[in-house]
Amino acid sequence: MHICAAKIRNNKALLTHGLYWAPMTSEQEADYLCAILNAPVTTHLTRPLMSYGKDERDIHKHVWELPIEHFDHNNDVHKRISALGAALEKLVLTFKIDETLHFAATRRHIRDFSMGTPEGLELNDLVASMLE
Repeated sequence: MHICAAKIRNNKALLTHGLYWAPMTSEQEADYLCAILNAPVTTHLTRPLMSYGKDERDIHKHVWELPIEHFDHNNDVHKRISALGAALEKLVLTFKIDETLHFAATRRHIRDFSMGTPEGLELNDLVASMLE
């Protein structure tokens, strides 16, 4: 139901068949793409493109129909999105996880926590401007 992205720095990590991954050329590029994918507006704009059955499906296929630009180290908006993504990653690391909650509830609480900050609001606005 919600797009969720993370950086993995461990080159020995194993990913399950249900996860998608891509190598990045730099930490800035990884921050940029994770920030875009985690912005609530990206999920919001992807939902109308999704197939429907009982619920919305295949969000992972349709997000790439959005006009997500390749990271450009010379683009000030891209650099700002990357910086906001890095700042929000540091902020989320301070989030106290309640081990008794289902992972989906935890992700919702983290989204609410991060998007309730000035950085989260600015990020969502920048991504909306880029994608709409």
